[in-house]
Amino acid sequence: MADFATCFPFVLANEDYDPPQYKAVADPTESDPTAEAIAGINSAFWPAQFAAILAVAQSERGPAVAAFYQENFWNSWLEQLVSNKIAAMVLDASVNQGAGWATKFLQTACSVEVDGKFGPNTLAAANALPSGVIVPAFIEARQARYRQVGGPSLDEWLQRAEKIPAFD
Repeated sequence: MADFATCFPFVLANEDYDPPQYKAVADPTESDPTAEAIAGINSAFWPAQFAAILAVAQSERGPAVAAFYQENFWNSWLEQLVSNKIAAMVLDASVNQGAGWATKFLQTACSVEVDGKFGPNTLAAANALPSGVIVPAFIEARQARYRQVGGPSLDEWLQRAEKIPAFD
């Protein structure tokens, strides 16, 4: 079964520096040009969680950041995947593009009904296929969505989607 502690560093490397620094950095949004983020946790979208993490000494923020991602993005379906590689990629897409889209990418990669709802059929298909089949199709689906959205960060988003965890 997939393990959050194994998968999370892959996501954190995309959300913070590598190694993580857990500092508050400018991360403006359309609604709040003064917004900041710590390891991808934006003050405009997650004000209470951001404030709680900011109140912790920078050198001690790691566990609070991990707890935030586990509580808000990890779920029992990801936990039931047999591949940490697939779980980490779905988790990263959930963080960056939303859980519904991440599920659609996995469903597309597994050739099952694409409805954006992670359930037993998606889980069974993902666990039945080798990661070597799922990974390229997942990346392709994820990049297609980024291309639809476009924007000034498109090249960075496409590069993020191409990253593959070095574990399985």
